[in-house]
Amino acid sequence: MLMAAFFISCEGPEGPAGPAGAQGAQGDQGIQGEQGAVGPQGVTGNANVVLYEYGTQTFTSSVNYLLTDMARERIDESIVLAYYNPSNEAPTAWYAVPGAGSGASYTTRNFWYQTSTDPSEYTMGVRTFNHDGSTNTSSKTWTKFRIFVVAASEVLTGGTKSTVVDLEDHAAVCEYFGFTTN
Repeated sequence: MLMAAFFISCEGPEGPAGPAGAQGAQGDQGIQGEQGAVGPQGVTGNANVVLYEYGTQTFTSSVNYLLTDMARERIDESIVLAYYNPSNEAPTAWYAVPGAGSGASYTTRNFWYQTSTDPSEYTMGVRTFNHDGSTNTSSKTWTKFRIFVVAASEVLTGGTKSTVVDLEDHAAVCEYFGFTTN
């Protein structure tokens, strides 16, 4: 009997691994925590912004950028802002158009006009000048150019009298803009 117990308790060589078992059942989901506090109201923004982005351009004194799918009403009721990144600057350096150029070696001016009515398209022309007003003809490369067309949230009639506020009445202007009159 002692011999039988001895043979039964001996281990032999390890056999190959068996097949993987079936996936176990999903555990219960924990209890959801309580709702957090509502955050403060953010600044009112303008969702009506169109951004045009352009790649590298090398030119001497002028360059043009096409704004496609731009209705005349849209551009007439918007502010148009333009910025460029010169190749000799860090990729995060942006210069405003119009304004002084990279290293103040030139200035930029811009204008836009409708080049097609069907479909409606506009062209923004950018010109470079020396500080004395003469045309700057040195070669320059802009690696990126951006044009933002920002639609007005409100369009008011300008002039001496506004349909919203009498611009000749100091008290009315102060009230409109939320200032106290003194």
